[in-house]
Amino acid sequence: NLACIYCLDGRLKEAIPLYESVVADLEQIGGPRHPDTLCARWNLAAACHKAKRLAEAIRLGEATLADCEQILGPGHWDTLTARANLAHAYHGAGQLKRASAQFDRTLRDCERSLGPDDPLTGAVRELRKRYLAGRQGVAPIIAPPRNNLARLDVPTGSVG
Repeated sequence: NLACIYCLDGRLKEAIPLYESVVADLEQIGGPRHPDTLCARWNLAAACHKAKRLAEAIRLGEATLADCEQILGPGHWDTLTARANLAHAYHGAGQLKRASAQFDRTLRDCERSLGPDDPLTGAVRELRKRYLAGRQGVAPIIAPPRNNLARLDVPTGSVG
């Protein structure tokens, strides 16, 4: 995926239009709520977040989360990942109350749906702890939905 490579290389001005094109194509092929489209939309949101286009990242993240909840259910791995990523976007935009509420809900839902020892539960727990500690510039440790497309952000350090 060329857009992913551009994004990982910091070439966001090239990555974002490619992601927009991928989302548009997938919406025409499988529809706006197809899992592949949701994943591509989240990749676009992550690139927008990385480019400091936070309002757009939040708008895309909220839409993706709403669709994931309706299509996949609130306890699905992709839904939980989308919620954790949205919490990260809220935090980046300075919406700390919304970020905290999303992190708390995501951690509760991860523990209930996936169990306390699941890697996603551990990642959410660690990310929440970092934010509560007030660390600035914390990178997301949650990957976009794992159903099809490549990861944009990978864990750094130990999780758990």
